[in-house]
Amino acid sequence: MRRVQRRAQYELAKPTARVAGVTLTGLGLAVLVAVYAVALWRMPGWMNATDPRDR
Repeated sequence: MRRVQRRAQYELAKPTARVAGVTLTGLGLAVLVAVYAVALWRMPGWMNATDPRDR
């Protein structure tokens, strides 16, 4: 009987953990995309590629 109760508790906990994992993964990917976009946008300025003296 106890084994069945433990299994029932585990089955109830799984969806919450799955949602938390998917949410954290999504947030992590969103942060990576934002950092990548900022790097692409700002990188020429950081490398002085937009300096008029280079032309």
